[in-house]
Amino acid sequence: MNKSRQRSAGLYVEIKQPAAHRKRGLDPSKEVLRILKHYGYESTEDRVFVQCFEADEVLRLRTELNCRLPLIQLHSGDLTTDEIAEISRVADGIGINLAGVVRFPNGQPPQVSKLVETAHQHSLLVHVWTFRTDDLPEHAESPNAVLNLLVQKAGVDGIFTDQPDSVLSWRQAALKVGAIRGPFHLLNGGGKSP
Repeated sequence: MNKSRQRSAGLYVEIKQPAAHRKRGLDPSKEVLRILKHYGYESTEDRVFVQCFEADEVLRLRTELNCRLPLIQLHSGDLTTDEIAEISRVADGIGINLAGVVRFPNGQPPQVSKLVETAHQHSLLVHVWTFRTDDLPEHAESPNAVLNLLVQKAGVDGIFTDQPDSVLSWRQAALKVGAIRGPFHLLNGGGKSP
């Protein structure tokens, strides 16, 4: 893609169930790092993120496997300040379901958690997943309202989406009026980061 489009696309790689694979004699983390290095991805400046749900594996990637690539600790629930501080000792960011950042209680205004603020205080990026216009959180007003809350109010650093065109359209309009603060990125799909 980089050659055909004359641009530098980034990679976002997930290590899935590494502990279960290692029990079977396989080491997906070691193999992924080997392949990434073969193609020139091995430093903090490279356009790649490596993510995993297993905290022990994120620690192993950083220490035992000496991974210098940006590491994202995936998490599916709420995180305490202490848990965020612990993640910051190893990882470069948190990947979390968008409900961990913004909630839409029935009959009440949307609620933005302190997760992004706390993570940023610990020098962590926050990437949320998965924004879909056809599967908005219950009681959300509109796709744009969700994006406004995630990016403008909460300050997330990136969003995963299965519909990049909708986020790109929103981002283009928001950039025109100066409504995006910080380095917001679309993590899958097209378009350059601002």
